[in-house]
Amino acid sequence: MWVSSGAALGTWERPECLNDVMATLGIPTPLSHLVERTCGGHAERVGLLASRIAFLLNVDVELALIAGYLHDVGKVGVCPSVLNKPGPLTALERQAMQHHAAYGAQLVRERWPGVPAEVVTAVLRHHERLDGQGYPGGQTELDPLSAVVAVADIYDALTQPRVYRPWVLTGPELVQALFAQALPRAPMVALCSLVGLRLPEERVHLQVG
Repeated sequence: MWVSSGAALGTWERPECLNDVMATLGIPTPLSHLVERTCGGHAERVGLLASRIAFLLNVDVELALIAGYLHDVGKVGVCPSVLNKPGPLTALERQAMQHHAAYGAQLVRERWPGVPAEVVTAVLRHHERLDGQGYPGGQTELDPLSAVVAVADIYDALTQPRVYRPWVLTGPELVQALFAQALPRAPMVALCSLVGLRLPEERVHLQVG
């Protein structure tokens, strides 16, 4: 196992083998430092949570850990004034921010060719949604690894303070926001079981007559 099942969610316990795998894939240690400076604890928390969701769904745990850790690496190409802006983004700023997914995939693919293609895909698609309203490609399908990373990413985004939103969501409001994301149900259910959230009640439509 990559992570201890007893480790508390929300804390990052960097598995010793992560360093070995990063080195095997040709990813230098300075990149880890760059990710941490750019994303803070977000990358670490998403990597940890993605690996746990993956374990429950029989998705490759190692790939989930790496993909979760690297998913926002493209933000190194986003201007800090945009990344740290406390107010709403302009249309151009939003476009620059959304470019991080494609740039991150390009960065990983070109500079570290040893990284598995599935990880590159997850870095590219972690903001895609089933309703086609995500980015960068407006895809309506998500492979299992990308879906796992997407769910871990949005959970951490909603439960940690951001510069543009100092408050966090909990309880029913959190569940409602999560299931409004047009993401596959299986990783959502796995997430809820891990963090102790109650699933939303499914509506039953009865046909009369």
